[in-house]
Amino acid sequence: MEDALYRNVDRIIVVGEGRIVADMTPDELLSTDILVKQGIREPLYIAALKHAGCTIDKDTHPSQIDKLDVSSYKEKVREWFDKTELPAKENDAKEVLKIENVSFSYDAKKQILKDINITVKEGEMLSIVGKNGAGKTTLSNLICGFYPSVEGRILYEGEDMASLSIKERGERIGLVMQN
Repeated sequence: MEDALYRNVDRIIVVGEGRIVADMTPDELLSTDILVKQGIREPLYIAALKHAGCTIDKDTHPSQIDKLDVSSYKEKVREWFDKTELPAKENDAKEVLKIENVSFSYDAKKQILKDINITVKEGEMLSIVGKNGAGKTTLSNLICGFYPSVEGRILYEGEDMASLSIKERGERIGLVMQN
């Protein structure tokens, strides 16, 4: 949905089970529950506002985050924030995956990844995000062993994975693509 809203669209037509479920402006659509009922993920900022107890109003221009009038949502979000207790972070969890000083280039001319350092602890759910061409897929492919790591190390439970086959890495690491 964010990809559609990124453009200045006049209307959104929602189709479900062979019929038109909605034909309305983006602001009107986001102030309903039609997307959720149709199994379409709402923009995350809309879901966050709803989670905080806000009722989305089309007059606040919810279809474009940079034009969203947040003044009517501030109080509800503040109330939610004040009453929400964050879980204590466990820093003593075991390191499962460690990426140390990894750099990568498809050719010797342009470096795609530069000195990447990441530590993933047991129980963490990790999401790698970035715009197109940022290096997300390249990093994922390096972790899975689809490309040989040129510089740096990738360790699984302290073991350097450079010598492992793709099959052996696959027995330890799973990659879930978006959507």
